[in-house]
Amino acid sequence: MRIARAFRTIGAVLLLAALVVPLSAQDDGARQTVEAFLTAWDRADSAAMWALLSRQSQQTYPQEVFTNRYIVANTAMGLEGVDYTVGNVHLQGLTAAVSYDVTIESGLFGQIVDTGRTMRLVNDAGRWGVAWSSMDIFAELPSTGTLTSDGDLAPRANIYDRNGQIVAGRGRVVTMYTARANMTDEQGCKALISRLTRRPFIAFDILFAANFPETIFYLAELNAEDYDANQAALTSTCGVSITLDRETRTYYGNNAMSHVAGHVGQITADQQAQYEALGYSAGDLIGQGGVERMFERALAGTPERTLRITEPGGVVLREFSSIGGSAPTPVQMTIDRELQLVVAQAMADAYDFAYPTWGSPQISGDGAAVVLDVKTGEILAMVSFPLFDPLLFDPTSPEPARRVELLQQVSADTRQPFINHATQSRYTPGSVYKLITATAVLNEGIVNPGDIFSCGLRWDGRPVGDDVESRPDWRETDDFPPAGDITPAQAIMASCNPFFFQYGAELYNAEGNKLAEYARMLGLGEPYGIFTGAVEAAADLDTPSFTSEAISIAVGQRNVSVPPIQMAVAVAALANGGTVYKPSIVKQVGGFDGAAVSQTFEPVVLNTIDFRPGVLEEIQAGMCGTTTNKDLGTAYIRFDNAPYRVCGKTGTAQTARYPNAWFVAYGPAEDPEIAVAVVVSQSLEGSQVSAPIVRRIFDWYFSAPEYEPFPEWWAQGPYVPLNIPAGSTGG
Repeated sequence: MRIARAFRTIGAVLLLAALVVPLSAQDDGARQTVEAFLTAWDRADSAAMWALLSRQSQQTYPQEVFTNRYIVANTAMGLEGVDYTVGNVHLQGLTAAVSYDVTIESGLFGQIVDTGRTMRLVNDAGRWGVAWSSMDIFAELPSTGTLTSDGDLAPRANIYDRNGQIVAGRGRVVTMYTARANMTDEQGCKALISRLTRRPFIAFDILFAANFPETIFYLAELNAEDYDANQAALTSTCGVSITLDRETRTYYGNNAMSHVAGHVGQITADQQAQYEALGYSAGDLIGQGGVERMFERALAGTPERTLRITEPGGVVLREFSSIGGSAPTPVQMTIDRELQLVVAQAMADAYDFAYPTWGSPQISGDGAAVVLDVKTGEILAMVSFPLFDPLLFDPTSPEPARRVELLQQVSADTRQPFINHATQSRYTPGSVYKLITATAVLNEGIVNPGDIFSCGLRWDGRPVGDDVESRPDWRETDDFPPAGDITPAQAIMASCNPFFFQYGAELYNAEGNKLAEYARMLGLGEPYGIFTGAVEAAADLDTPSFTSEAISIAVGQRNVSVPPIQMAVAVAALANGGTVYKPSIVKQVGGFDGAAVSQTFEPVVLNTIDFRPGVLEEIQAGMCGTTTNKDLGTAYIRFDNAPYRVCGKTGTAQTARYPNAWFVAYGPAEDPEIAVAVVVSQSLEGSQVSAPIVRRIFDWYFSAPEYEPFPEWWAQGPYVPLNIPAGSTGG
């Protein structure tokens, strides 16, 4: 009895304390709590919301439970914000009932208007706390109910190339198994599967050695068209007798498209909140790179969705809002899928053929190749090396453990296969940068077309401000005779270092950092934003403080570094007469599979260069002589027997380790159509490494009778690095 009386006494004291506070103050306190709670909901700040609950509600709903409840609800609604109006406050002793209306701003459903709501509060020793239940999310939402907005994505739309051929779409993949004992020719099988997958021959050496002759093991996966075309050889040579077929998203040429078309993969943990707010569900596949990522909303479409409160048995308690979906829309790229395949194969074959010399991963680094339409800036092909297989991200793989193992191997590769090196990496350009220097010194009148310069094996630049006693021409390093008396055009074809040392110094002494201005005029510098939302590298054009620094910059050394795509843009401008186009990767959205065209992309001109009379012709003559002049052309040996004429420039850039090999070109010489830029980092000379790759690309483009073979010495070791003296560059 004494205890009961004590509790009644305490209750009476609390009630009396509450009543002593003026009603207007209590009213304001309850109102402020409701406003604070709704403001925190607007910010999706569940911690602040939970802090406003009554003590009893906090005990009933621990913070983690409370937070998860709102995460599920906010995701289902696609919550972007909460607007509210607080109405009357009804007090009854230590409790309050506050009426209010809310308008939920939803990224999925627009506005969800819910009026006539009531929030109940309890006064805990003078503090108003929300007596929370799930009905404070929606009045009809019981504790066992769920807020859902179900909707299934339609099959993803196709991606097409410039000629209307499928690049990405639903297709069949064949997983192949074999045993070494079943093979008629192990070495032949390695060569075949290496070519079909564009993976290194050495990778299959390792795979085969890891399995006993009788052991059946996973060999590789191929698209149906590649498997069907080579089934006889795969059966007879590789002994493939067990295959598994599945339907999934496939890419023409598989890894040939991985850096342009991109790939799809499941929503990652750090992407979940972003995509669930857009109506995606955990486990959905989304574009994770390239055009797949850039045009995710078009390619995926949006499903029809209805926001509902349902009970565990599926009974619908309330429907709030519905939205109509949008059909997936195909995208047409600028690339030519056959050219893309040829360029990817050329890069993969070159690295594989040059193993164990410069093609070894322990020696060479990454690389890239770009082909542009010189009249529009459209990207016809773009390859980054190493390649990676987009099927590594396919959750339907019948070999999940093997998929994870391969994914880990690619992720650990120091050459960073997941990076698009054509746009996201930059390289010291060496002598290909001489095209920029030639444009600047000729157009500024530092030297004139046809002027004669004596190109010796060494150059003393002290009269023009150099602090180095003498600098060598690359011919001295390679033990060649001097180029002798040459014109500016011949300086380009001979890649004469002293010419560019001399006039690079004179340009700097007369006009400061004018060279960087010309580089920007030709399209080098800021990123182009080719793949929206993806990081893209800017060129470092360097800023000299002394003449000696300007001299090194004039030959593409010191701190100058350029993404391959930007070098391709500059070459395209020199080929087409001076129009600098912004490179593009997509032609249109829609226009296939019954979808109307919803967006088109026209060529964008970044700049037009006003050449002095004779300047462009001098530069073009130098580039054309690079491949055709027997005595001076640094790439003559690679193109002397070509049944077509192209114009180019070699580059061999000094780096902290091994040189970067460059070759840039355009063709045909008479009426240019395409520009090509290829870089192979950490290798050898541009004429030795990149020029043969470019030759193969042009051979295919011009339908030459057969590919020019890669140099035999590539495969003959040991690797001997070049000795490029400091302050100089290769040819």
